[in-house]
Amino acid sequence: MTDLLGLPVHHIGVALEINDFKNLTYNLDINDDKTQGVQTYFDFNPTLQCYIEYFTISGRARNYRSGFNHVCYNIKNLAEFTHLHNYIKQNAWGIQITKIEKSGSKECNNVVFFYFEKFGIVEFNICD
Repeated sequence: MTDLLGLPVHHIGVALEINDFKNLTYNLDINDDKTQGVQTYFDFNPTLQCYIEYFTISGRARNYRSGFNHVCYNIKNLAEFTHLHNYIKQNAWGIQITKIEKSGSKECNNVVFFYFEKFGIVEFNICD
């Protein structure tokens, strides 16, 4: 699945209240993302051909509402991200809301979040 500028979708982020998250992930392998202060669980959806990331409403996400939160797109490498970042700034599409940082999950590498007025929160997973 692709969407934004033809980039492949890595995952769709869904925020859950802590009790709902615990009920969903009971006895499953969860990630403890210390950078963002959330717990995450990734489930690959074969129909969408991407992951669904369920994460707790805690840490940086403590003011989020339950439900759909963001889409994450794969970026090949830092050079491709730099080109995209410049394009976003030149066209005033949105603003960067986090620095590039190591993901707390094994499913992602280095990630960065943006806010786009027309799309909401967008995450980029820099694959290299």
